Amino acid sequence: MKLNELIGDFQIFTTNEEQEFLDKWSNGCYTDTLTEREQILVDGLVRKSILNKVRYQGSIWVSVDENYKPSS
Repeated sequence: MKLNELIGDFQIFTTNEEQEFLDKWSNGCYTDTLTEREQILVDGLVRKSILNKVRYQGSIWVSVDENYKPSS
């Protein structure tokens, strides 16, 4: 059972920079198209379980986790 299922209204803190990145790349992207700074943001968001990394056709595809609910 996931923590999200135990706690009804669980929010994950994101910085303004992280939120701008999520708004810009909400449909997903390949990591080789990102700048070095954006790749650092991706690593942080993966650790927070907001983004998923998937190896696809020899590259790494990053997309927003389907269980992530942005804070209002």
